[in-house]
Amino acid sequence: MKIDSAVFKLKFTKVLYIAAFWIFVSLYLRFITYLLFLRTSDPLNRDFTLSLITNTLAALFAGLIFGTFEMFYFKDRFRKKTFIYAMLMKSAFYLSGTVVVVFLFFIFYNIFHNNLSIFDANLYQLTLSLTFKPGSLIIFAVWGAILLLTIFFIQVSDRFGQGILHNFLLGRYHNPKEEKRIFMFLDLKSSTTIAEKFGHKMYFNLLNDFFYDITDSIVYNKGEVYQYVGDEVTISWKLDKGIEDANCLKCFFDIIDVIDKNSDYYLKNYELVPEFKAGIHSGTITAGEVGIFKKEIVYSGDVLNTASRIQEICNEYEKKLLISEKLLKLLDIKNKYEAEVIDELKLKGKKKPIKLFGITRIN
Repeated sequence: MKIDSAVFKLKFTKVLYIAAFWIFVSLYLRFITYLLFLRTSDPLNRDFTLSLITNTLAALFAGLIFGTFEMFYFKDRFRKKTFIYAMLMKSAFYLSGTVVVVFLFFIFYNIFHNNLSIFDANLYQLTLSLTFKPGSLIIFAVWGAILLLTIFFIQVSDRFGQGILHNFLLGRYHNPKEEKRIFMFLDLKSSTTIAEKFGHKMYFNLLNDFFYDITDSIVYNKGEVYQYVGDEVTISWKLDKGIEDANCLKCFFDIIDVIDKNSDYYLKNYELVPEFKAGIHSGTITAGEVGIFKKEIVYSGDVLNTASRIQEICNEYEKKLLISEKLLKLLDIKNKYEAEVIDELKLKGKKKPIKLFGITRIN
């Protein structure tokens, strides 16, 4: 992975968010502890400034380690595992690490606060007494709960999809709002024939592998999975993110690359390499929360119907990717992609036809 790659930058940004959140929690808890023990002789209250610095450094250190393991090691390894399995395995690993980190924190605290040498036997005796005192056990319990909560939100966020949980928590779409968005409808070719050949269970596994493989291409191009419907996935971008570096086009060709890269796997397990087509269109939609027992953020508007219709006629013109003229005018494709005029799409209820362009990548 290149140090300046979009993949690294996105993951590293999430690591920093986790570390920042843990520092905030650490400072909040330290202030609460200080107020609770203000009139006591608790050793952690004797030097508030030093304690604050060591707490911040410990939270930063622990947050960076946790975030790095989560984003760069565990994230892909547990993506195909069940929710409870991933929670249990991660919790066991991280809680063990938390005990070690807290123990090291007390060692450094005693070194700086009591001027003890790292080779002094009293250092470790004092550290053990601090580690297992009631106040320290409370710290273990509190940070254990924070750790589990962090893992839970990361897991839930992965299950909901990129940015969806964040929108729910902030209530961003509690009241309907209009947005300018780009939609890509991406569909597997010959799905009916493949399903009849392999049977529904094996075909489901094929779909699952395909959707798994294309996820990173969507996320790293700032897209969001709106919905899966059978063998079709709908991908959405806020307008500015979709047109930035032509992310909505780059996403499609990155998916081509990743499926080509994994072609040996598909040939070995399914005796074919998935082929797909896509239609992309942009416009204004209305977004809002719907449902009572099962809430979803739903987009409605003519944009989705048009994008779906564009995708449906790809086979008719033997094109893998078709986009609307309206979207093309917003994109900077110089030296990256070529646009070929295909036809005009006439939609029921629309006065003006939509001019379509086939997009190919410049090698």
